[in-house]
Amino acid sequence: MMVLHEQIDSLKTPCGTVHIIDEAGTRISFSLRKNPFDCDYAFESKNGVAKVIHTDANYCIVVSSALLQLGKEYKIVLEGVTLEYGSSDERTVCVSGKGNGYCIALGAYLPNDDERMAQAYAYSERMGLLANRIIQDPPEFDERKFFRYDADMLDDYSGFRFHLIDRTHAEIIFPIAWIKSELCDELNYQCAVEFWTT
Repeated sequence: MMVLHEQIDSLKTPCGTVHIIDEAGTRISFSLRKNPFDCDYAFESKNGVAKVIHTDANYCIVVSSALLQLGKEYKIVLEGVTLEYGSSDERTVCVSGKGNGYCIALGAYLPNDDERMAQAYAYSERMGLLANRIIQDPPEFDERKFFRYDADMLDDYSGFRFHLIDRTHAEIIFPIAWIKSELCDELNYQCAVEFWTT
């Protein structure tokens, strides 16, 4: 990945500012790199015209694990426009929003997603919830089977909370992308940034 900035403590976007903080509110520095997943996004506009869009604002926020303490909770947040649940794919998820004529999404890779699901399934079975086709997270996950780091969406969808589990991985990466949108096709532009970050 091409490095664009090293050791910055905030990233200004057209939709607000992204930063990483620890439990005390102290900012953690990160690097900004070009996202290697950089492709066009095609859709059919509301007036039936085939469109292909691309953005140069497709990055990875990269946090060095060496800057993090084991077990300590950190947050990556966008302060600005209101975000919502965006999209997900295998072990990836993103939050997204729109404002100031742009669409933006911030994503996270979830290395323990399969284990979280297994524990939620086991807990739901013990609680008798599966009979009603309900899968519920346990009150607390058993992290003894987790590795690398754990991440979870913040309750207000403004970003993610995360903490380091071990030192087997040198970096934690959060993809981020934004694009100037067209009001009539804003939903498609939002889907595009979600696609680039999951």
